[in-house]
Amino acid sequence: MIDCQTTLSTATSAASAARSPQGLYDDVARYLPVPDVEAIKRAYGFAAGAHARQVRESGEPYINHPLAVAETLAGLHMDGATLVAALLHDVSEDCGVATSELDSRFGREVARLVDGVTKLDKMQFFNVEGAEEGRASLNGQDLWAENMRKMFLAMAEDIRVVLIKLADRLHNMKTLQYRPPAKRRRVAQETMEIYAPLANRLGIWELKWQLEDLSFRHLEPEKYHEIADKVASRRIARETTFRPTFPGDRNTSTASIARCSDAASTSIRSTISSRYASWSARFQTVTRRWA
Repeated sequence: MIDCQTTLSTATSAASAARSPQGLYDDVARYLPVPDVEAIKRAYGFAAGAHARQVRESGEPYINHPLAVAETLAGLHMDGATLVAALLHDVSEDCGVATSELDSRFGREVARLVDGVTKLDKMQFFNVEGAEEGRASLNGQDLWAENMRKMFLAMAEDIRVVLIKLADRLHNMKTLQYRPPAKRRRVAQETMEIYAPLANRLGIWELKWQLEDLSFRHLEPEKYHEIADKVASRRIARETTFRPTFPGDRNTSTASIARCSDAASTSIRSTISSRYASWSARFQTVTRRWA
C-alpha cells in the first residue's frame, strides 16, 4: 500500500497536467440520470484529492489513470455505481481510504465494488515463471484453468468488479512502456493469458482486441511491427476501396462517408487480429513440439 501523502515520483512530477473530466461528464450525461452524473462528479473530486500527490511512472498525475478507466467503462455504457467505483478503485489500496468511509460517502454498492477490485488486485496469478519464484509449477492448461477459476470467483460476487479490472488493465497496458523491461513482459504475458481471453468470453470484443494487440506489441515486438508494416502498406488501397465511387457527387451524405470509414477501420482491425491469430497458432504449435 502506498501512502497517499507520499509523492511517488519527483523526477517528472510536473511533466504533465491532470486531464479534464469534462469529456466523461458529457458522455455519461447522454445516458445516465442527473443524480448518477452528480455522484460521478463527486467521486472524481474525492479521487483527485486522494491521489493529489501521486504521479505515475510516466510522470502524469495519478488521477489520469482512474479517469481513463471510467472513460473506458462509460464507452460500454456501464451504470453509475460502476463508474463511481472505477474512479475510486485505487483509493483504498494506494491511499488507505477505509471501505467504511467509501460506504458513508458513496453507498454500500460502490464500497463493495471497490473492495472487490482491491481483493482482485491482491490475487496471485500463476504464470510460467512462477516456479522460479517458489510458486507451484503447473502445465499450461492447469495454469489457465487456475487463473480462470480465480477470475470467475470474483465474477460470482459481482461481474462489474471484473469489468473494472479489465478497464484498469487496458489503461495500464497503454502506459506499459514506462515500466522496466522484465515487468513489461510479465504484465503483457499475464494480459495475453488471462485478461484478453476473459474479455473474449464476456463478449467485450473492443477490449479483447486492444488487450491482445498491446500484449503482442511487448511480447513479440519484431513480429508486431512486421504485421503493422504490412497492414499500413495496404491502408491507402483499403481506404480507396471504401471511398464512395463518385467522390464529387453532391448527393453523397456525410453519414455514408462515415460508414465507409468505419468499414475500412474494421477491415484493418480484422486483418491485424487474423494475422495475430495465425501467428499465435503457429507459435504455440512450435512451442508444444519443443516442450
